[in-house]
Amino acid sequence: MDIATLGSYVALVLAGLKVLEFFRDRKPKLSIETLLRGSVEMGNDILLFNSSKIPARVYYYELIWMKPKRVTRWLGLRREQIGYQFSLEDSTADISVDGYSLATLNFSDEDHFDWGDDAENDLYLKLSIVGRKRPLWFWITGPKS
Repeated sequence: MDIATLGSYVALVLAGLKVLEFFRDRKPKLSIETLLRGSVEMGNDILLFNSSKIPARVYYYELIWMKPKRVTRWLGLRREQIGYQFSLEDSTADISVDGYSLATLNFSDEDHFDWGDDAENDLYLKLSIVGRKRPLWFWITGPKS
C-alpha cells in the first residue's frame, strides 16, 4: 500500500468523524441530579444540567408515578402510569438551560413530594423540549430494590 492510498483512508475516517461530531453537537444533552429533602418549606430540587453548547428550551414538564417493573428503569418501558405528582395541566413552562449550565426545578409547599423507604412506585420526570418530537424521561426516586 502506498502513502497516497493510506492518506486517502485516513482522510475518509477523519471526515466520517467530523460528520458524526456535527450531528452529535446539534442537540442539547440534558441530565438531572436530585436534591431530595424532607422539609416542605425548602422542597425538593431537580437540577437540569445541559452538557452541550446548544441551549435547551423546556416548554412542559410533569412528575408521574409509574408502577415499577423489573426492566422499567433500564430499558425505558414505562407503560403502567399510576398518577401525577405534579403537572402543569393546561399551561406551559418557559425554562431555558443555556449551554454548559443548569436550571433548577423546585417542588416546595403544595408541590412537595414524598420519597424514601415508604415509596411504593417509581417517580419520573417527563420533559418536553423544543425541537424534539418525544419527551425525555428521567427516573427521580422509587422503592429500594
